[in-house]
Amino acid sequence: MSAMEKVTKNEFVDLVSERVMGDTKFVKVKLYGEIHNVEVEEDENILQAMFRANLDPPFSCQVGTCGTCMAKLESGNVTMDEPDALTEEDIKNGFILTCQAHPKSDDCFVNYDY
Repeated sequence: MSAMEKVTKNEFVDLVSERVMGDTKFVKVKLYGEIHNVEVEEDENILQAMFRANLDPPFSCQVGTCGTCMAKLESGNVTMDEPDALTEEDIKNGFILTCQAHPKSDDCFVNYDY
């Protein structure tokens, strides 16, 4: 069996597809009364993904200290890097900073119009 027979295009494409799909989450975002489906790559936060999707969310510092990008997480799970602008009460009530939030599930619904 030659080396060409051992490596097929289908095997390579399948591995790449699994890696890409595993690294991407899909988030529904309510912004200014409209619902948007936003693809969030593993290495970006929700705010960055919204910029990439040509949306215009509220933001300022982008480091978690001002709270301008605060939204309510209606469903799903996220992790946040440095949510300094949020109180424990905010977090308990479901608020997130989109500049610090990374989705961990595909059922995330983020509401800026809370």
